[in-house]
Amino acid sequence: MSLGQKIIDAIERRRDSQRKKQLGAVGQFWRDGGNELLYDLPVKTGTLIIDAGGYHGDWSAGMISRYGCRSQIYEPVPEFFEHCKNYFFSIPLFGIMGALMMELGARIFNFFLMSFLLARARL
Repeated sequence: MSLGQKIIDAIERRRDSQRKKQLGAVGQFWRDGGNELLYDLPVKTGTLIIDAGGYHGDWSAGMISRYGCRSQIYEPVPEFFEHCKNYFFSIPLFGIMGALMMELGARIFNFFLMSFLLARARL
């Protein structure tokens, strides 16, 4: 291992240690597995996921590569919307909506979120 890689590894270990020492929900998030929790979801092939505020579409891309699901990205920021549109334009598993569709998208997202929460409350 090169000296540079040793330095990078040491920095990452310290960052992880500092994150896990945080109090409250943020610290608990990192202690429980951090960003990997964002991908550990009950999703099956063909399931539609909704990425509200898709930014560059990294989460959607990760979910599709893991599960083979479909993704609808809602991104209101024109720069990020254009990035997603250009990056995913030839992949049929992605749908992308910009600022004009955000109000409808927010209503759909709220509907699915409330349905999910109600279903979990019944368990």
